[in-house]
Amino acid sequence: VQVIDSNFGKTLVTDGKTQSAEHDEFVYHESLVHPALFWSALLSGTASSSPSSSPSSSLRHPPGTAPKSVFIGGGGELATAREVLRHSTIS
Repeated sequence: VQVIDSNFGKTLVTDGKTQSAEHDEFVYHESLVHPALFWSALLSGTASSSPSSSPSSSLRHPPGTAPKSVFIGGGGELATAREVLRHSTIS
């Protein structure tokens, strides 16, 4: 395991393969976490389908509609946990 400086900022390399780069890792982790948590609320049948007009409230689910806990398999760099914890219902 190495952490190197590259054109993409600090880069995590394992067995010679790039795992994550500082400047673009959020793209992967946001697309991994947020759709699953929002779909979970929508599939429960009680989530509001209207989009939020305020970016600061975009990660808030209507009460009683969103998951309270999440299993993260792997997640050693904690970026997945960071994105999960942006949801106000996760405890």
